[in-house]
Amino acid sequence: MRQHSWWFWIVVIIATAVVLFAGSLVVLRLPTEWQLWAFGAYLAFLAISAALSFWADVGGIRSSLRGEEVTRELVAEQKKIRTAVEALPKRIREETTAVLSDFIDGRAAIALEISIVTEDKFIQEQQEKLRAGKIDEVIRTVEKHRVERVSECSGLMARAYLQKGDTEFHARRFDRAEQFYRVSLREARGSGEQKIIAECYFELGAAAGMQGMYQEARRYFSETIKIRPDLAEAYNNRGIAYYRQGDYEQAIVDYSKAIELKPYYAEAYNNRGLAYRYKNKHDLAIAHFGRAIELKPDYAEAYNNRGNAYYRQGDYEQAIVDYSKAIQLKPDLIEAYDNRGITYHHQGNYEWAIVDYSKAVGLKPDYAEAYYNRGLAYAAQGNYNLAFADYDRAIELKLEDADAYYNRGVVYYHREEYDLAIADYNEAIKLKPDYAEAYNNRGNAYRCQGNYDLAIANYNKAIELRPDYAKAYSNRGNAYHRQSNYDLAIANYNKAIELKPEDAVAYNNRGAVYEDKGEYDLAIADYDNAVELRPDYDNPYYGRGVAHKMRGEKEDAIRDFEQFLELSEDEYWRKKAEEHLKELRGQ
Repeated sequence: MRQHSWWFWIVVIIATAVVLFAGSLVVLRLPTEWQLWAFGAYLAFLAISAALSFWADVGGIRSSLRGEEVTRELVAEQKKIRTAVEALPKRIREETTAVLSDFIDGRAAIALEISIVTEDKFIQEQQEKLRAGKIDEVIRTVEKHRVERVSECSGLMARAYLQKGDTEFHARRFDRAEQFYRVSLREARGSGEQKIIAECYFELGAAAGMQGMYQEARRYFSETIKIRPDLAEAYNNRGIAYYRQGDYEQAIVDYSKAIELKPYYAEAYNNRGLAYRYKNKHDLAIAHFGRAIELKPDYAEAYNNRGNAYYRQGDYEQAIVDYSKAIQLKPDLIEAYDNRGITYHHQGNYEWAIVDYSKAVGLKPDYAEAYYNRGLAYAAQGNYNLAFADYDRAIELKLEDADAYYNRGVVYYHREEYDLAIADYNEAIKLKPDYAEAYNNRGNAYRCQGNYDLAIANYNKAIELRPDYAKAYSNRGNAYHRQSNYDLAIANYNKAIELKPEDAVAYNNRGAVYEDKGEYDLAIADYDNAVELRPDYDNPYYGRGVAHKMRGEKEDAIRDFEQFLELSEDEYWRKKAEEHLKELRGQ
């Protein structure tokens, strides 16, 4: 409401007297017959002006009163929004802030401007300093006034320490943020303001969650809910904590409550979709991501997540459509590039996969997973040097991932650097002790070094971890074959074929053992099976050619060696096949 001081009224009286005197002089200079009418008109003018001025002043008072009401509504609404937003975990913080940013920057900013008029001077000054970022100055000033203004000072201190905590949170110093939020909570309790207390618990929950302390986060969000049972964001965040702990059922319960309180809450639908996806309920997950997108059409993360669900269902084309839409909406969303690259990879489109992985690395040069995935694509192309460089970079970036070491070991193996391959398989096993494939490949490296006992020991471990691991049986058969232990070799090939009847290599290798034993009929039968399963597989043609030659079947032998030469690029074995042909042709 507008208030005028005594000097204002003195100025008004003097101004009125001057106007009356000036007006009288003007009237007296008129002809006598006009003076009476002119003076009456002048007095009427003054009366009307005074009435209008009074009415305007009353209107101003009414406007001011309404302004105070609007201010209280907007400030209260702003506090509610900040309570809901400021403490969300980082991914959700960004998404939610993006939804509310226009509202906060618009109406809420106006509310702050009006509220300066309605607060008392001391509170007003401290709030102005907080908005200017002079947090420490506010803390020092408020400390001096604690005795006479306990409640108001506690409220200001709570807000100041909340702001200090926010600064640390945004700088990702979550442990320091937590310390300031604790001080804020203590001050808020002193002020008795329940909404600030709830906000402090909310902020503490976020800081705990970002540090991976999900049990603590759940406790703080539960305290928030006790004070603010209508706060959908608190249920959503507690759901995130349950989700991070792998308790998807309880996460779904909390997300559902958040949606009940706030039916248009896109982020809660997205999060509930994630929980359903991890429960392998992909149709439900897709429906939830779809609802999130309906509520928020520019929700890039929801498109990315729906793409993941389609990918899990094997619908790679639809997954790519969603990843592409996510990228269109948010060109710096590195997860979408990485995921689309993985999908292209599974389609065998390694070139496009490499393009997407490279884009992800370009956006985030320390993105170890993208280097690793690109390495897989290069390896699938047979480009082991580039694959090695990417695996090396992923490991250098502290990717403590057994697969990275395993795949780099594969590259070393292809380079015939067996000691280095074994060293990487050792690291993979250290990180993942039940890594059957790493034991199998380490066995291969030892076998190539001629260390058959160590090779067999590694195959044994691989089979112990995976009793249905056909390749390990086949490889153990190879090691026994090298030791001329033909019966054990055949027994292992038999098991490999039993587990994987379509394995042409196992048939070929068992045929080679029968050939070495002089059992050529059995050898040829196995080579026939291998050729039937894989007509472009060169090895069985060579082996069958030898078996036919040993049985005196010259034409069959020549035909097999010629077919081998058409398929094989191995110079050593090509030379051996040519020698057989010369001998068979009598040259």
